[in-house]
Amino acid sequence: MTSTLSHDARVVLITGASSGIGQACAQHLHQRGYRVFGTSRKAQSPGGSFTPIQMDVDDDAPVQYAIDQIIQQTGRLDVVVNNAGITFAGAIEDTSIEEAQAQFETNLFGVLRVCRAALPVMHQQRSGTIVNISSLAGVIATPFHGIYSASKLAGK
Repeated sequence: MTSTLSHDARVVLITGASSGIGQACAQHLHQRGYRVFGTSRKAQSPGGSFTPIQMDVDDDAPVQYAIDQIIQQTGRLDVVVNNAGITFAGAIEDTSIEEAQAQFETNLFGVLRVCRAALPVMHQQRSGTIVNISSLAGVIATPFHGIYSASKLAGK
């Protein structure tokens, strides 16, 4: 199913769009006529369902740059889907502080970082929607994913 994007198509930013839920969201919205910008650390677009943007949610500058690029190209940002996430599996006692910090940096602070960059645009437009993708593991912890579960629950 292909779509024809109109000039006034709603503009969507999806983080972590190179695979999984983010990729599925990008394809779904693209097929319904949305103009989709999908981010990943390597700026790859599987199948051309979105415009790829290289962005690491762990760093303020690339996040702001991505938002600025979208605004420069489209003049608006209607929807943000915060989907990027990482996990390290293992017993908490074997999880290093650095691994735990990395999960919180992406899964919690990455969401905050994207929201803080997108919200001024949405306030100025007087409209916009932000969807934060979490995980059932944030409600019901799974074995060997304690830090991941904590990072996902923190972002709920």
